[in-house]
Amino acid sequence: MEWVYMNNFIHKVGNLWTNKKWKIIPYISLFTLVAIVALVLTILVGVKTIGWNWITGFTLGLIFAFIGIYVVIFATKKLISTENYFLYYFFYVLRIGIYAAPLIIGFLIPTPIFNWIGILLGLTPIILIPLFKNEIL
Repeated sequence: MEWVYMNNFIHKVGNLWTNKKWKIIPYISLFTLVAIVALVLTILVGVKTIGWNWITGFTLGLIFAFIGIYVVIFATKKLISTENYFLYYFFYVLRIGIYAAPLIIGFLIPTPIFNWIGILLGLTPIILIPLFKNEIL
């Protein structure tokens, strides 16, 4: 009798994660991370601990990180629909270029418009994608 209750409990917990309302948790946590980092950078700029170029670097890195996330989602959907793995490899190489582009911009522009540490902070959402497994995709 106890075994039946345990199986029902395990089944209910398993269904809890597949429910639609739990799909929004990765998006909320990603937005929360971005908001916290932006708030900390704004406070540090306000007290003149760091320069404004950290925020511009963070914004640039964040834009390219979200473009990279979109490319991951698009490539996965395209692979499922067409089964063309050469196209998936192309998107993989394109994604590496998307991640490297803001760093190259940050290092090669002669005036310090974008700080490279701010760019790395902006690229943090791509590091956290494996933690969400398949919830984002």
